[in-house]
Amino acid sequence: MRVKNLLIGGVFLIAAQILMQACTGNQKPQSDKDKIETLIASITLEEKIGMTVGDGKFLPAVDPKTIEQGTGIIIANQNSKLVIPRLSVRTTALSDGPSGLNRDPCPEGATEYTYTTAFPTSTCLAATWNTGMLEKVGTAFGNEVLEYDYDLVLMPALNLHRNPKCGRNFEYYSEDPLLSGKLSASMVIGLQSNGVGIMTSYNKVNGYYTAELPELLQDIVRQEWGFEGLFITDFDGYGNAVAKVRAGNNMLMGGNMQLKQKSPRAVSQFRNGGVEPV
Repeated sequence: MRVKNLLIGGVFLIAAQILMQACTGNQKPQSDKDKIETLIASITLEEKIGMTVGDGKFLPAVDPKTIEQGTGIIIANQNSKLVIPRLSVRTTALSDGPSGLNRDPCPEGATEYTYTTAFPTSTCLAATWNTGMLEKVGTAFGNEVLEYDYDLVLMPALNLHRNPKCGRNFEYYSEDPLLSGKLSASMVIGLQSNGVGIMTSYNKVNGYYTAELPELLQDIVRQEWGFEGLFITDFDGYGNAVAKVRAGNNMLMGGNMQLKQKSPRAVSQFRNGGVEPV
């Protein structure tokens, strides 16, 4: 059942825009849930794994030349791609933040190029101590994400200012965990008001990576907070891939070919209740 729910969550976001043909004649039209069930039943295990590992980039329909190489590489502007042609299933489209939607540079010679808004950095926003304003910024940001036809945005960055030499300090709100948490939550509320996704983080809590903790993803976020969206991992994070699936992640990013090749055995382990490092 957990595997089934996992796949329903992943496929729902990826295939939300697909218009399945309704039944004709006297038959009752399919509900959205029935369409998703029908779609999932039509996808092979290899394709399901390919969709949940790296957002479909290792599926046969994807041009290998378009796949980023190595680890730790984030595509700042990843457009949607058709990965299962026979079912018209496409990948999600994502972009980076955190101070404005990160699009490709203006092509040389372009006369009509629409730029995105440059919002103040997170540290500047935190200086206001204004959660209401942060939510408004998140709402405006999320609306712009949708206007440019993206599903996910890789922000906000929730971390503490621990060292002045950190090159990403401008992405973080404060050295104070309470202030950082309050402002990040406000930003996320604003983003999610537009239906835009978020992802799990790199760090550990009580010795375990957050992406591996069902107490966080399931007990708190889904059950206590009522979150019904999709969980994707941060890119190329450490930890046990099977544990991340068991915790409730719907997509493992950025993914690699080795993980995809080992995943069928991981699915078998998962179904049998075991956890094997992948």
